[in-house]
Amino acid sequence: MFKKILLLTLAVFFITTTSLSPSLKVHAAESNDTGIIHNIKSANVYKGPGKAYGTTGGKVLKGELITIIKTSGNWTYFQSNDDYGWIASKYVQSSLGEAVLTNGLSSYNLYTGPGKSYGKDGSVKAGATTILFEKSGSWRHIYVNGQEAWVAEKYIQPTYGIGKVKASNVNLYNGAGKKYGTSGKLNNGRTVAYAEVKNSWRHVFVNGKSYWIWNAHLTNTDYDTVSHQSVIAKNYANLYNGPAKSSGTKTKVNNGTPLVSLATMGSWTYIQTSSNEGWVWSDSLVDSTSTAKITGTSSAKIYKSPNKSGGTLGSAFAKNKMVAISEMKNGWRSVRSSNTTGWIEDKYINETMKISSKAEGVSQSIYNVNVYLSATKSLGSIGIIPKGSTVSYLEEKNGWRYIQAGDLQGWVWDNSLSTVSPLSGLNIIIDPGHGGTDPGAVGNGLQEATLTLDISKRAQDLFDKTPINTSMTRTSKTSSVTASGSKISTSQSLQKRMDFAAANKKSDDDIFVSVHINAGGGTGGETYYYSSYSRAAVNPYNADSKLLAQKIQARLIDYMDFKNRGTKEANFYVLKYNSMPATLVEAGFIDNASDAAKLKQTYYKQQAAKAIYQGTLDYYRAKGFDVDAYNL
Repeated sequence: MFKKILLLTLAVFFITTTSLSPSLKVHAAESNDTGIIHNIKSANVYKGPGKAYGTTGGKVLKGELITIIKTSGNWTYFQSNDDYGWIASKYVQSSLGEAVLTNGLSSYNLYTGPGKSYGKDGSVKAGATTILFEKSGSWRHIYVNGQEAWVAEKYIQPTYGIGKVKASNVNLYNGAGKKYGTSGKLNNGRTVAYAEVKNSWRHVFVNGKSYWIWNAHLTNTDYDTVSHQSVIAKNYANLYNGPAKSSGTKTKVNNGTPLVSLATMGSWTYIQTSSNEGWVWSDSLVDSTSTAKITGTSSAKIYKSPNKSGGTLGSAFAKNKMVAISEMKNGWRSVRSSNTTGWIEDKYINETMKISSKAEGVSQSIYNVNVYLSATKSLGSIGIIPKGSTVSYLEEKNGWRYIQAGDLQGWVWDNSLSTVSPLSGLNIIIDPGHGGTDPGAVGNGLQEATLTLDISKRAQDLFDKTPINTSMTRTSKTSSVTASGSKISTSQSLQKRMDFAAANKKSDDDIFVSVHINAGGGTGGETYYYSSYSRAAVNPYNADSKLLAQKIQARLIDYMDFKNRGTKEANFYVLKYNSMPATLVEAGFIDNASDAAKLKQTYYKQQAAKAIYQGTLDYYRAKGFDVDAYNL
């Protein structure tokens, strides 16, 4: 394995992780999923969490950056740029976030240990992005520009998040004020890394260099867990351009307006309504599950608990007072205004609009869906959510639904959502080749029918952790699930597999994957598809079958470390006469000693199953489904 990591890997890590600012709440960096190898020159990679599982033949080197996937006992399952498996946890150190090197110098010396006495190990320019590891005295262990090193802690400037410029021709200043002079401009929508705030100025990093911009010109792209709130003020709250009255008002947000709060800075909160976004005074907001008005009495007493025995708070809500309401107990309702929290009798509550702090429900998009700024197309689209995306949905208006999908909030046509996951509507037919009286190819002490069933069951286990359904043409040594153990010919078995696939087809997006092991003196993996047809009875899904074969083949070669024999056209019965996109996988040669040695190992049988699973997800992703949450 190589000590270097692709710069793209580091760039993706930097863009998609953040650390928590003391002044602005944003999505905190989940940096413990990145690690570095230490305390050993090289470490063996194992197939399972213990030496008894045997090695994969791979090694990791001291200073190599890895992704930590999970731990089991004293072992860590990881993935690096060119390998994955298990290593002893004592050789893994988790990262603690990221930073830039900046403190007035043009470059910074790197050392092999925590002190100058260890000797230099090169240098980096100011503004270089680094991944942070442990401290030792006044020194910090870092990963920068593809190498591990140590640098003086005083040169470390933690970054708090990633933001986007929200104005045109924003000036970059050399310090936190106009008096420091400018050094260029930023365009609207430009992504930058940001750090601390000083007197309404934000420290940002662009192309590895340090600048300052007016903080009102920056909006966060990674937010803290979104909370749903409403305005609780006399009549309205002013919406400002920035976290200060001097930034100027944009509009007014009426009392009771449903909104989401995305970030806070001091006494200010950055909010988004269904039609606008900006900063409001935090005291004018309240967390809520619903807004309501006090009715049925001129004055509703506020109690300490959901009964009168606990006594009152000595205050009351007047008729038509707007409050936030949440849980109900025994005819009492938990209520809250900007300065009072307590309980009142539910009979005095007149609920006005449900704006759940927990979404009303979770849904998924049936197809690629445009998200609009308002409950009409007239104000234009603000983004697209892919087919199969999970969304939280809030209020409904005239056939439109206000949703949240990741960091995107807006309105979609309600009919574009389904409470049933599109993924759960899919069915993958997994066909373990041969079986029953047909053992398939044999060699090196192995039997094809046994191997294909083993690999297929492993693949099914992986799919069982997703909403995607699977059906197996056989689940035991019988030749077909419909054969019930009876002796049938190969041709009869093939047709029964086609009958089974047709009977279990749930949608036009279903697929068929036949699993086989090759023979004939070759080596490596190959995947087949049927491409030409002349009559309706023959499989018409040419393009999709080819795409499916290509995606699985790519994963098969990657995961099994096989010779790539490519994707090929074939006239196989289960491909030609299928009722859905279909592919046939040949996972190595049973009569090749090298291939057979892998197929005898549990590790590589699991790898073959992973190739089928991940290749299938790659296929559905290319078809527009949102499957990223289920990647290995």
